[in-house]
Amino acid sequence: MQYVRLKEFAIQHKKEWILMAITLISTAFLIVGFHFLPSLTSKINSANSSVPEEFLSARSRASDAANRITGLTDTYVGSIEKIREAEKNGKFSLGLSLILDEVNKNEEVRKAAEDLSVELSNMAQHLGVIQPVKAAEVALNAVTTGVELVQHLISYNNTTRDLLNTLQLRFSTGDDEATRAKIEKLISDMNREADVINSLGSEYRGLMLQFDALTG
Repeated sequence: MQYVRLKEFAIQHKKEWILMAITLISTAFLIVGFHFLPSLTSKINSANSSVPEEFLSARSRASDAANRITGLTDTYVGSIEKIREAEKNGKFSLGLSLILDEVNKNEEVRKAAEDLSVELSNMAQHLGVIQPVKAAEVALNAVTTGVELVQHLISYNNTTRDLLNTLQLRFSTGDDEATRAKIEKLISDMNREADVINSLGSEYRGLMLQFDALTG
């Protein structure tokens, strides 16, 4: 039953992650374009504050998505440690069950990450008219950080799927040194991605606080 659920997950959600990646690429082009916009705003007094309503609305929805992601990813490190212990103790069935829990969590994260990627794209479209210029620069950094966050979420999801496949193999064939080494590497990769995800989430929230201070 667990193996069937894994296959269904891989088939059902691969397309969604690909579409999200396409959205990120589009956002990246918008960010690059922002750097080449004529600096007309530099002629305006930097003390003036002007933020398009479209940006504010997208920013609000992006913050909601980022908060949802944070609430889910804060448990990543603890979950990975449980998976590591189950694998070390040869409790393969428990290990698979724990990772399937991560798969279910990742589906919630995927939905939030998809929302975030869409809103980051919406935010990027209005960077060029934000005043003061310093606020626009902070907003640009926030959007870039958000894009990087979603990229690492995609990477974490892919590593989780690889670990599921590898644990399934070990559960089916028994102990094997090469497979065990691969499992350890995948768990380490997940742990590293979890740290990066949590760090980027904190950085994104910090940048938005700076933006509020500059435009409030």
